[in-house]
Amino acid sequence: MSLIYLKETYRVEIAYRGNHLFEFNVPMPNGTYLFKLNLLEKDIVALANFTTKEEITLESIEENKSIIMEKSLEMHKALEKLMEHIQYNLGQQFGEPRTILNNAFLAINNSQWVPYEPFSETNIKFSIGTNLNEESSVVIQNFLNNNEEPFLALKHLHRAKEETSPRYMIIEAAIAAELAIKEFLSRKYPHLDGLLEDLPSPPLSKLYGSILKKYHGKKYRANAMQEIATMRNKLIHNPKKTEISFTKAYNKVMEVEDAIKFLLKELYPNHPWAAPRGNYVSNMRIIDLSD
Repeated sequence: MSLIYLKETYRVEIAYRGNHLFEFNVPMPNGTYLFKLNLLEKDIVALANFTTKEEITLESIEENKSIIMEKSLEMHKALEKLMEHIQYNLGQQFGEPRTILNNAFLAINNSQWVPYEPFSETNIKFSIGTNLNEESSVVIQNFLNNNEEPFLALKHLHRAKEETSPRYMIIEAAIAAELAIKEFLSRKYPHLDGLLEDLPSPPLSKLYGSILKKYHGKKYRANAMQEIATMRNKLIHNPKKTEISFTKAYNKVMEVEDAIKFLLKELYPNHPWAAPRGNYVSNMRIIDLSD
């Protein structure tokens, strides 16, 4: 049995007046986390301690990393919970991410603090874009010459990728998935434009399945796209009963990105981001430690 202490420091900018020192206790399913805010120094110190059944030493940290990561993950969720209260209940505006990890330390049984690599969503990077170069600049100029706007779906995809809240990541990703298939069909097959506007929106499983197959001769992961739409509906209609981890939301956003790349490549074979050279990064997925 060991007593583990965690301390993570984040950079944050919060508007304040008067006192610049605050403390908050955030209760979570597996414990309460203490957050010390020094708004003058623009930092938040997150603190937690927990007891393990296993005997953990500094030498055995690596082999027990999953235990520490699970606690670090919950501490980060607690931080996000606190930041959501500050942002939405005080009407403050933050960029994304709202907090940036500065450093993280752990101690075992009151020993010295040692650095460790925490589970932090702010350290996870979404797929990078394509460089602006001679080839991609020609494609951009052609879009401009032809008066073709970027897919509106891409704006919602970017919002999903900038979000840190799993709830809003899924909601934005589902919107992006629905808009993308409709924009693809409308541009590729203009005679469908009126039909898509007048009829009630079919489920994503049908849009990416039988409808795409009928008009384009191909399907694209219809069940996966419908799963994202179903998750979105649950988050909207049963918000208190629906929980989703960041990593699961992240992976779903990447699935939507892959779908949009597929559609863009079908529509624009030389698209600089959706062409083969732009596909490799988005295949990355991360493991969900909370499952």
